[in-house]
Amino acid sequence: MQNLASVNPAAPINRLNRVLAQSAPRKGAPVARRETGGKVIDICFHLGAHFCANAQFQDYMAQNRKRLAGSGTQYWHPERLHDGLFAGLLNDPIKAANRAQRSVGRIQIALSQLEAAWPARLIFCAPDLLGRPSHMFAAGSLYPGARVRLSRVAAGFGGRPLRVGLSIRSYDAFWTGALASRIASGYSVPRPDRLDELCYQPRRWRHLVADIKQALPEAEVVVWSYDALAGELGQQFAGLTGAAPPSTMLLPQAAGGPVPAAIRLAEILAERGEARDSATNASGLYQPFSDEQLLKLRQDYA
Repeated sequence: MQNLASVNPAAPINRLNRVLAQSAPRKGAPVARRETGGKVIDICFHLGAHFCANAQFQDYMAQNRKRLAGSGTQYWHPERLHDGLFAGLLNDPIKAANRAQRSVGRIQIALSQLEAAWPARLIFCAPDLLGRPSHMFAAGSLYPGARVRLSRVAAGFGGRPLRVGLSIRSYDAFWTGALASRIASGYSVPRPDRLDELCYQPRRWRHLVADIKQALPEAEVVVWSYDALAGELGQQFAGLTGAAPPSTMLLPQAAGGPVPAAIRLAEILAERGEARDSATNASGLYQPFSDEQLLKLRQDYA
């Protein structure tokens, strides 16, 4: 068996890069634009994924909302989307068909109003449109309903071209973050067979990118790795929009993410009467996967 030390979890994801070759924008290429009665608006869609420092980017955008507005950029925060515009698009794609249609209508109205006011650019963040972590655990798969959800969103944008930004990370770190967050919200520690299911489920990031391209065929898809750009908010902004952020943009204060540390997980389990030690690695971080499972997940990402 290959030694774990020889597997670099942050190695370039060459197979995914080949998938993206046709969809990635050329260096210096403008964001996709749509003429609107002599006006032009850039639409930039930060799609996630979960557990890839999305909250930090959202805080960055929200903290600088007025500065962005001064430079002609409108920002839609996830709270506005969840409670209003996209509310009908976040649940089961079949059961919520009527609510989804109403959300599509609200999106169309909101975009028409924006085009009348003419900001130069619209940026919004909505990782739950890929599907919530609970959907992934229910299906035992990586964002299984993403294509259907995004196809419904496409109707709301009425063929307007988009630039879609997607942050990804190694599968072991992604699933570990998802599991730690799930345990902290009240679920039990995963069984070994459940970990095997997550490890060997066939969907990978390249499948998600293919779903995005199929659902949003006019979109430019820009992908960056969490390992490369975590904390580099200006670079994330530039990758998403094709332009440098305003020079007056402020950085948000560092804050804890949605993934609790191993010691906190142990405390949570003890408080619930589950006096079990949460699995940890040499750095003291929560790590539920075996060496063999880690090898598989990291090889698939490499």
